[in-house]
Amino acid sequence: VASWGAAASWGLLPQALTSVALTALASRQRMHGAVWAYLAALALVVAAGAAGLHDGVSMIRVLNAALALVAVVTVLALGREARRWLPWRELLAPLAGLLLVRLALALADTPPLGILSGFLLAVLAAGIIVAVGWIGSPSLRAALGRRA
Repeated sequence: VASWGAAASWGLLPQALTSVALTALASRQRMHGAVWAYLAALALVVAAGAAGLHDGVSMIRVLNAALALVAVVTVLALGREARRWLPWRELLAPLAGLLLVRLALALADTPPLGILSGFLLAVLAAGIIVAVGWIGSPSLRAALGRRA
């Protein structure tokens, strides 16, 4: 179950971007591209199953790729003006931190972790990603520095 959760967590960002893009597209009545993207995503998942890919983690990775496809298509469908709404620069530093942490974990080739050590490693990884975002994004520093 933990490996399924770890694989599925990579689909959260595409789903978040898609939800923002779909809201904007729906308000403009421009959903045609999104419908075709979801159709292509469904075809990708069905094709993977038909090709014999049946284990859970692999199917979750295929689903993540399908969701990433939908995210790219829906964000591109917003058009140049609307894409400027998204804070791309502020997202790049945390994304780089996330990819570096993932690469380090892949290269570490550690044995399975217990609950406590896995939790502590997750907290450390999250801290690294937040720190990289803090260092790389003046807007994030300003937002986190404000008092409620």
